[in-house]
Amino acid sequence: MDFKFEEKEDETFTGLDIADADKLVEAYHNCEFVQCNLQGADLTKIRFSGCSFSGCNLSLCQLKGASFNECQFKDCKLVALDWSSAASLRSPVFDSCILDANNFSEMQLAYCNFTGSRLNDARFHGTKLKNANFSRCDLQGAEFHQCDLRSSDFRQARAYQISPLHNQISKAKFSCPDALALLQAFDIILE
Repeated sequence: MDFKFEEKEDETFTGLDIADADKLVEAYHNCEFVQCNLQGADLTKIRFSGCSFSGCNLSLCQLKGASFNECQFKDCKLVALDWSSAASLRSPVFDSCILDANNFSEMQLAYCNFTGSRLNDARFHGTKLKNANFSRCDLQGAEFHQCDLRSSDFRQARAYQISPLHNQISKAKFSCPDALALLQAFDIILE
């Protein structure tokens, strides 16, 4: 039997549901996904390039071998995703998304934009995040360990706990009073 590779280009998909997950094809180029609920879908090895997702729920999806290149996510719910199992996540934009309990460990995410997103309990271990934008993010419980955060923007972000002893933070931008959390690693007393 011959395998037939299927792809979609320049199409808009509105209101797709998990029941439609078996109709997903191998590749999407410059497609729009609007108000789609694919929670728990198996996206293994599916390639998304230049796609936008608006108001979608992709929580608990399987991403093993999937590719997301130059994709934009706006107002999406993306809970408990292991991006580190994806084949690639290149130049993503997450605008006002819920990214709780996501794993971004050991990834190259320089210049990644997370503006206004919630990343509660997200894991960044060994992640290259130089020039990333975390402005206005809620980072309650997020773990940053051995990360390159040089020149990243944390202005107006809240609830972060980043150790300057275990991360590279030179030239990163922070705003007060949240920046005082950076001093926790030094076991000092502020009055």
